[in-house]
Amino acid sequence: MGDSRHQGAMGANGKGREGVRRLKQITRPERRQATASRDATTPPHNPGDEESGVPQPDAQRRRRGRRPGAQAGRGATAPRAPFILARFLPHLLVLGLVVVVVAGEGFWDPALRAGPQLETGTTPDLSVPLNPPGAVGTIPQAPEREPGSGYFVRPPLPITAVRLRITTYETKAGETPAQVAARFGLKPTTILWANGLQDPAKPLLAGTKLRLPPLDGMLHQVQGNDTLATIAARYKVEPTAITTYRPNNIGGADDLVPNSYLLVVGGQLPTRERIEQYVVRNGDTLWSIAERFGLQPSTIVWANSLTNADVLAIGQPLIVPPVNGVIYRIALGDTIERVAERYGVKPTDIGAFAPNGLGGGSALVPGQDILIPGGTPPAPPPPLIVAAPAAAAPVAAPVAASGVRAIGSFIWPATGALTTYFGDNPGYYGPGGHNGLDIANAQGTPLLAADGGVVIYAAWKGGLGNAVGVDHENGFVTWYGHAVSFAVGPGQRVARGQAVAYMGSTGNSTGSHIHFIIVRNGVYVDPLAYLPR
Repeated sequence: MGDSRHQGAMGANGKGREGVRRLKQITRPERRQATASRDATTPPHNPGDEESGVPQPDAQRRRRGRRPGAQAGRGATAPRAPFILARFLPHLLVLGLVVVVVAGEGFWDPALRAGPQLETGTTPDLSVPLNPPGAVGTIPQAPEREPGSGYFVRPPLPITAVRLRITTYETKAGETPAQVAARFGLKPTTILWANGLQDPAKPLLAGTKLRLPPLDGMLHQVQGNDTLATIAARYKVEPTAITTYRPNNIGGADDLVPNSYLLVVGGQLPTRERIEQYVVRNGDTLWSIAERFGLQPSTIVWANSLTNADVLAIGQPLIVPPVNGVIYRIALGDTIERVAERYGVKPTDIGAFAPNGLGGGSALVPGQDILIPGGTPPAPPPPLIVAAPAAAAPVAAPVAASGVRAIGSFIWPATGALTTYFGDNPGYYGPGGHNGLDIANAQGTPLLAADGGVVIYAAWKGGLGNAVGVDHENGFVTWYGHAVSFAVGPGQRVARGQAVAYMGSTGNSTGSHIHFIIVRNGVYVDPLAYLPR
């Protein structure tokens, strides 16, 4: 029995080895063909059988993972699901690693994890992107431009708060710069310069915005090449006029910020370089026009050959020089030295004034008009000297005589130089010309009543300044203008030769003199026709 079992085992082993040998001899195509024939003989799957709970042979074999009779040797077929998972697992690992790297945006790069290093080491302006869209990698440590030309490599500028406050004002229809200046207690020149205007009397459109400096002075906008010295020189002040005004917040040249504003307190209008023409308007006087352009009245008188500035006609054109001095037309044979000596200046004063165009040794051209800065006209020929008769001696005190009457003849009201005659310069004074006589003398010279009468006026009278009017009660009235002070009062009777006032230069006057007027029956007449020769 034992032998039979041993022989049976030996037979079984032999059969197994023979099966293995035969399996090796089967080629791979034969295996595919055998598998296909086996699948064709397998009955179709019936869901009803699963629902009935009756297990099917093939289903049982799939659940057990092998077919009945299959051995675990080399000829066994491996399960399909583990094989697919093992095949795709490396691909899944690689894909997961890529996702982690992309989502981390370079977190694993130690260089980027340390953060960007700015070139100046200061906090950047976050309004400027440090990494433009699409930039890759780290920020370069060296700037692409030359040192000092980059945004972050520039040294920081010290920023100081500017405390000068400039208010604005919106004009009403027809308002003028002069009216705005008067409303806010400023000079017209302050408003004109602050707003780039020229004419203080020109009406402005409604809603025009004007800058209003806090004080009188010249509002200056700092330029890139400005220094305290150049700004002060332009407005004819010392630099301390800028630095001592605290709202400017200027302690030195380093505090000047381009395009900012500062106020030059007490500054004057910068020097003009061209001659301008001005048309007289209602209410203008020689003094107001001169002040408007920063000139002395005498400069306008000389430029326009005015014989008397008491009356300005509306619409009258006036030449306005750029600086104080005399406009001179070159004559044949003139030299700079001769002209300078005649007008009391240095030759260099004429040559250095740029608008004259005499730089570089340029010669004078006959007929050329030049400006002589600071010059004064030569003295005119000796005028007619008027000597008062002996009977016209000054009377120190008023004659209080209620019965004093006019004699019917006139005496000279003062001694001095006769400078302007009746009817002179009708183009300046209007039709009829000058309405009286001008007699010049020292201030304080007594002004005498030309005849007896009653004082009807002793007060300020517009262009005549301090004036006295005497009614002679015979159709004649005499006037004595530009007095420095009065010697009589209204209602008082005066005798011929009695002092009524003292010579001065009040009102529209260019110097100490009397403007003497005779009115007959309401009409101006020539005093020379009634005064003794």
